[in-house]
Amino acid sequence: MYRSITLGTEDLDRADIWEEFEKCFSRINGLQSYEAVYSAWNKHELKVIADENEQLLEIRSFLADLVI
Repeated sequence: MYRSITLGTEDLDRADIWEEFEKCFSRINGLQSYEAVYSAWNKHELKVIADENEQLLEIRSFLADLVI
């Protein structure tokens, strides 16, 4: 699953890297519409941001699309 939603150094030689990048987003979109996944993902991301001592955060969220 991780490999299907991320890009790695093995992807650098692809003819159209942006096409593969967009595929990663479309795969993630289906997962993030489930409340349990959405919550776990955001908790993880907020922890990473706090651990890195980030000072600015812009949140873009689509709560209306959640499936509970």
